[in-house]
Amino acid sequence: MNLFKRKKREEKVENPYSKFLSDEDYQQLIKTDRFTVGKLKFLGNNLEYSDAPGFLHSLQELFIDEVYSFIPETENPIIVDCGSNIGLSIIYFKQRFPNAKIIGFEPDAAIYKLLENNLKSFNLMDVQIHNAAVWTEDTELDFYAEGSLAGSTEINYANASDNKYKVAAIDLKKILSSNQVEFLKMDIEGAENTVLPDLANLIDSIPYVFLEYHGMLGKPQQLGAMLNMLSSAGFRYNIQAATEGVKHPFYEVPKHGFENQLNIFCKKSDEHSGSIRHVN
Repeated sequence: MNLFKRKKREEKVENPYSKFLSDEDYQQLIKTDRFTVGKLKFLGNNLEYSDAPGFLHSLQELFIDEVYSFIPETENPIIVDCGSNIGLSIIYFKQRFPNAKIIGFEPDAAIYKLLENNLKSFNLMDVQIHNAAVWTEDTELDFYAEGSLAGSTEINYANASDNKYKVAAIDLKKILSSNQVEFLKMDIEGAENTVLPDLANLIDSIPYVFLEYHGMLGKPQQLGAMLNMLSSAGFRYNIQAATEGVKHPFYEVPKHGFENQLNIFCKKSDEHSGSIRHVN
């Protein structure tokens, strides 16, 4: 069995991301163990990653599927990026909208260092990042590091005993009320169940919202209330599965992690576009 695994790891696999990665870097990525920090060339610049499968997942989602693609109303849109991770989302936004101003948040201390290094490598302008979570007030929260895409203030996804520490949290309302935000991206691993309802008086000023919803096992489901809030704020939404989930949900439940994960694309409907608030 070990010899078979070794042979499989040594086989060369076609690179589906040749537009972004060299064949050499891709072959190295698919052979790299999980949660191993590495470095490669991405779009001609050095980029550091925390987890090879997590990097490839994000590359597919952001640069191939372009889940954050939108048509800005201005040449220099303000984008708030909650859950910046190693910076691929910010790099994507700046590739699409070079004049955008981006405010990013990443609470994981180790991943934040990679985020800093990657933004310096790409020499991106008008980007402000915070080593903090977003929340309903300025405070400190317990954070459970996972080493890739699932660090959370809500759930110990890694199910480890030594990955918990305090992180700063910033009141997202302050950020939204002081900026004319055009696109809000929220991928905060379950914290959206608390943070989004707190934005009820501000969310209607934003033309585009991307929300990754995480259903919390054993807790009341918040999806219906959140969708009602978005509808009341004048959004039309489209929902797509972010992960496959269980095959037979009538009698199967996940053993660990999230009950479901959904990508929710929210756009102000035409009849409500005039209600968008402009911040001085």
